This record gives sequence, structure tokens and C-alpha cells, in this order.
Amino acid sequence: VKLSGQLVYSAGSNDISLIELRSLKYYSLGLFSTDSINHLTKLSDRVILFEDCTGIRKPNCLLREFDIDAKTSSTLRSGYLPTYIPESKTLLFYDLDEGSGQKWLYVADMRTPSIAQKIAKAPADMVLPNSLTYPLITQPLQISNDEVIFVGEDQDLWIFQISNSKLTPTGIKASAPYVWRKRTQQLISYNWKSQEFYQITLKTGHAEKLPQLKGASGLVYLPNDDVIIYGKSRMRMLISETYDIFAYSFDTKKEIKLRTRSHISSGVWLP
Repeated sequence: VKLSGQLVYSAGSNDISLIELRSLKYYSLGLFSTDSINHLTKLSDRVILFEDCTGIRKPNCLLREFDIDAKTSSTLRSGYLPTYIPESKTLLFYDLDEGSGQKWLYVADMRTPSIAQKIAKAPADMVLPNSLTYPLITQPLQISNDEVIFVGEDQDLWIFQISNSKLTPTGIKASAPYVWRKRTQQLISYNWKSQEFYQITLKTGHAEKLPQLKGASGLVYLPNDDVIIYGKSRMRMLISETYDIFAYSFDTKKEIKLRTRSHISSGVWLP
């Protein structure tokens, strides 16, 4: 499996790590005074943005910039699940509306992130048969220079066009978007009813099951190599779970293990 560039990722705890994908060398980029680092997005080839959540600050999280070379971070604003669109210098994220207590999807110019406009209400959590809740909200996913796809309040997938603030329904239901496969212009999403990953052609709605991603989490796409990196759990000594990080190549139809006993909750690819 051919790999290039770097993977910057978090295990969901208080650290950020980096893997040089050609040599598979691993580096720790530092620990942070927080409970949870999640949902990374790339601002530039050397700067990322992440969601910083701590128990004492709930229910709101902070969006923080991190300079990989300087290893310094700074707070941008409150929010969750950030996605940066470089072509329009636009930031999309979820945040709480203080008046209603409802979580909304917002859009802001990266140069003035404190000024944000509401796009759509976030979907409510799904209540499982065992009374636990399953969050349906995910990071907005960029699918073109001017569009993102996200889970709407009605639990269907919607497309938001940034330049004219236009919302368009896709008709795709019970699906969480995770990866835009640039090589084929297809959406890779997780259907929470069938508990399977699918590759969907948006124009036709045709969906193809991806059994090789069964049980995968923290998906990161490498556009240059048409490869997906993800984590999977396995039983260890029949009493506990451990995680490994894998890469799957669409070209060779092969999966390789990148790192043993290591978890990826969220990550970004850097060229």
C-alpha cells in the first residue's frame, strides 16, 4: 500500500500525535491540559484546529488552533465539530444557542470567527433500546470548493452551498458522512440502522456497501493515494479491547496495519 505525507491525529484523550506515512515513524506532538481532544480540521499544511472539551467546561467546548512546528496553541472561539473550507476561508462548526439551549450548525469567516450565522439545527440524539443515547451529529464534510454535506435536524443528509447560503436535501437517510472520496467523487458514510459503511454516488443515490470498513472509526482520507486510514478494536486476552490503526488502499484492495495498540479518534492528512 503506497502512502505519502503525514497523519496528525488524536486518540480522543489529551494528546496529539503524528505519523510520517512513508517511514511510519511516530512522534508525539504534545499533551494538553484538557480531558478530550477531538474532531481535527486542517487550517494549513502546518496548522490544525481541534475541539477541546473538559468536564468542568461542559456543555460547551472550545475550538483551538495548534501550530505543529512551534507546538503552540491558542483559543479561537467556542464550538464543536469544526470544518475549515480553504477555498472561501470559511469555518463551519456547531455551537450552543444560549437562548434556547439548542445546538446549531454555524458558518463564519475565518478572519472574523466570533461573527457567525446559523445554518441549521443539529439533529437530536437517537435514544437506543437500552435507553442510552447515540449522537447523530457529525463534522460537516467538504464535498466541493463551495459545498459541505451534514446531518440535518430531520436526520437526513443536506448540502450547504457556502457562496449563496443555499440548502439542498439529498434524500439520503440514516447516514453520517465521514469521507469524500475525491478520486471517484463519492461519499463514504455510515448508516446507523444497518451499522455498515457505504460508498454513495450523490447524483444517482446508488450505494455500495464497504465491508472492509466494518467496525472502523476515525476515518481519514489520503486524496493523493486514494487510501483511507482508520482505527479498529479487537479483543485482547478475551477480557479487554485494544485498538490498532490501519490503512486501506482502493487501488490495491489491500489493508495494512500502521500502528499496533494505538487508537485514532480523529485525524487530518498533511501533504
